[in-house]
Amino acid sequence: MSPGTPPLLTYAPSPEVGPLFTSDPQGQLTITAGAPPGTTVYCSRILIAIPTGPGAASVFSAPPTSSVGTNVWTPTSAPCRSSDPYSNQNTTTDYTATVAYDLTADTRQPFGGGLVLGLQGAVNDTAGDATILIRETSGTTPDPATFTTKETQIMVRKTPADFYLRNFIATKPDSPTTPCTDFDKDKPIRLSWESNGTNFQLTLPGQTTPTDLGSATDYTIPATKLTRDTTLVLTATLTDASGTATRLYDKLTITITNPDLTPTSVGVASTLYVKGSTTLAAATTATLTATGTVQVGSLTSAGTVDASSLTTSGATIKGNLAADDLTAKTSATLANLTANGSTAVTGPVSLFGQPEVIYSGGDSGGEVQVTKTTDGIIVMTFWVAQPKRDGATFGVSVKVAGREFMLGDPDSPNTISIPVAAGVQWSYLVIISGFDYKLPPSILWYPLGRNQK
Repeated sequence: MSPGTPPLLTYAPSPEVGPLFTSDPQGQLTITAGAPPGTTVYCSRILIAIPTGPGAASVFSAPPTSSVGTNVWTPTSAPCRSSDPYSNQNTTTDYTATVAYDLTADTRQPFGGGLVLGLQGAVNDTAGDATILIRETSGTTPDPATFTTKETQIMVRKTPADFYLRNFIATKPDSPTTPCTDFDKDKPIRLSWESNGTNFQLTLPGQTTPTDLGSATDYTIPATKLTRDTTLVLTATLTDASGTATRLYDKLTITITNPDLTPTSVGVASTLYVKGSTTLAAATTATLTATGTVQVGSLTSAGTVDASSLTTSGATIKGNLAADDLTAKTSATLANLTANGSTAVTGPVSLFGQPEVIYSGGDSGGEVQVTKTTDGIIVMTFWVAQPKRDGATFGVSVKVAGREFMLGDPDSPNTISIPVAAGVQWSYLVIISGFDYKLPPSILWYPLGRNQK
């Protein structure tokens, strides 16, 4: 169709928007309408007819959405589909989508500054030049009865787009427009992206061969597929007419809120709370609270360990240990043990430690003070013969908490055992003069447990 009466307004694609790229799913075309300098123009309607379809002479593959840069004008909510730019509808492959922009304010106001008319839609796949037809209803006086229709046309160019891969995001399937980074391991994850590539592949954890997604630009990872934090890699491939393939890559990090982890070591500065069964090769923690079974090769804790069931091949606990069931395959050193269930130790168990010789020989030379850091038993032994002379004296005594213990008749072996608590100071005194003895007097210390101090 040839243009009729020239329009009073001027029309031009806005260069700041940039070129139209083929295959762009969100192509933006902006046309600016304005009155020539020094000219008064009144206008009530502007019709824009956009060639639509798959051909080189069409712009969008489907009717675009419309917008306008001011609330004084309003575009139609849906464009008309017709072979004639402004009237008859048909079903041809390439057709015209017509958008009407109507003035909503008083038409008696002269046309102001530049009016921005927007069109957005999926640009088709074929490069080429397309002609857009424009019809305005306008006049030079404020009386709408004097308005006439006038027509013009502008040309827009579609060029092949640079190969792109963008907007790679993850969402929950029931919220596909809200990006998300944290997911439960038993929930599906929807991925989507924008690209003009011809094929896409996704690399998941543990895969040696990526998952082929074809030409789709979205994919849902099944529930339980991701069990830990991971970085997904998306590969986009564009193959041209000659068969040459170009690839782009994008990555996306996904966080799993309840992951399955296999670390080589775990250091917990505060509280470790375990709801289910936990098996550890080694654990160092200030405080451990477990409602299920805890199995560790070696457990070292400076704080409280509270477990329903604890199985360990070795444990050193400087604080309190409260366990319904405790099984230790080797030694366990505990400051305090509270067990509601069974306590089984397959390693060595000792009631007494190695005895320590406190004294052995003749006169002690005076009273000697002693303090031990563990509970224990003092054993005094002195076996004497008859005195060698008159005035001979002997005595072996131990004082504990103000109470004195002495050996008995010198004609028979004498042994006294005295239990002493940790931290209690005690003393001993040995006086021997003018006696023969078969064995020297001795005082031995038997600590309870494995502590030798």
